[in-house]
Amino acid sequence: MLLRILLLVCLPNLLLAWGANGHRAIAKICFDNLDPAARARVEAVMGDNLLEQLSTWPDYIKAESGWDFTHSWHYMTVQPDQTVAEVKDQLGRQESIDDVREGIELMSDVLRGRAAAREQLTQLMREHDVQPLAGSLDATALAFLIHFIG
Repeated sequence: MLLRILLLVCLPNLLLAWGANGHRAIAKICFDNLDPAARARVEAVMGDNLLEQLSTWPDYIKAESGWDFTHSWHYMTVQPDQTVAEVKDQLGRQESIDDVREGIELMSDVLRGRAAAREQLTQLMREHDVQPLAGSLDATALAFLIHFIG
């Protein structure tokens, strides 16, 4: 009985994994280790925000119904007898973004300025009637990317 009570009390905290503090710590470490050119580019995208603040934004918007389409971007299911490479080969590159690996690829491509990726993210947001973070596609992609990496 005591074990059940302990699980009920502790399980919600365990399921949060990193939580906001973990995302912020990783973002701070990343930002502090950027070379000057990368730092200038990231600062231009962030505007008045800190990278630590952007890193938690994707978790906050999950509660908004319009952003439901991003839920599967937060994880990747790999069976115990599979490698990530096997899952990637099995799924291939699909039009839809169905896991964190594909989310990372899309956000990286958006930040690289690849037109097809920028249009794909823009179209997804338009279809779901949501606005980009701070009115910026790049800030949105950066927030998702640092969140996923963290």
